[in-house]
Amino acid sequence: MKKFLLDFIGFLAICIIVLIAVSFVTERGFKNGNYPRYSVLNGMENGTINTDVLIQGNSHARVQIDPFVIDSAIGSNSFNIGSDGICFDVQYARYLFYARYNRKPKMIIQVVDYVFFGISSAQYNREQYLPFLSNPDLFQMATRIDIPFYTKYFPFLKWQGEPNAVVAGIRSSLGKPEADDFKVNKGFGPNDYAWQTDVVASFRQKYPRYIPDFDPFVFHQFETYLQSCKNDSIRMVMVLPPEYTPFQKTVLLREGYLDMLRELAAKYNAIFLDFSKDPLCNHKEYFYNYTHLNREGARLFSERLAMQLKALKTAGLLY
Repeated sequence: MKKFLLDFIGFLAICIIVLIAVSFVTERGFKNGNYPRYSVLNGMENGTINTDVLIQGNSHARVQIDPFVIDSAIGSNSFNIGSDGICFDVQYARYLFYARYNRKPKMIIQVVDYVFFGISSAQYNREQYLPFLSNPDLFQMATRIDIPFYTKYFPFLKWQGEPNAVVAGIRSSLGKPEADDFKVNKGFGPNDYAWQTDVVASFRQKYPRYIPDFDPFVFHQFETYLQSCKNDSIRMVMVLPPEYTPFQKTVLLREGYLDMLRELAAKYNAIFLDFSKDPLCNHKEYFYNYTHLNREGARLFSERLAMQLKALKTAGLLY
């Protein structure tokens, strides 16, 4: 019996050592720069972003606001850390992750929308955070999107259920990364998609009348964030991007929701820019679905946003 226990413990120790080694190699593979989709988080952790103007949000930021256009208008150095499919709970964790390793920005362009105060999906792009869970801000967020708390004590278990990610990480460590068609420049990655008829039809069927998401905990997080930026003299610019006009008519309580955003901006000395009445919203050819602009639409929106920022800077209202 004693020999059996010793053999079992020895076998268990070998398994743990192998798992730790696999986890280390996988994580290193995602941090060596071979995969563009990890470039923004790597830049945050390495402290190489250090931007004057931080563009923050979900895909409505990532695919729609061009840092180069902003920079040319206001003479700044901006960077877009937007990420697809996330509400403010994850956006806040990403901001804290950025702030831990990089200098504070002078200004934040914070994109807001109708899912902003919701809870992020547990399964949407979950694997992108796994290499960075040693960071306490991301780990705290991760436990809210269904990454088990015990991975803090057994980090190699964070890869359970992610065999494809493990293979991709190991291949990258061996110098043979998988193809990655994810392309961003200063975090900005516009899409050339045509109008997605099936996606829009499915959305209309699921949400004939759309109600903005609202979670009290996330709302409190946002107020904490706004107060922190105010205390640190970071100019906050909240931006509601263009939305296709027919969609706006389906949103219940829309004006009340926008009034709430305006009140938050006034309370925390922020600026609120509403582009939902911009002429772009009437032109289907600039969108690929109800709320996402295509490449040309993103160019036009970025230029119009930049013009407003330039006017605010000229008036001494930015930084």
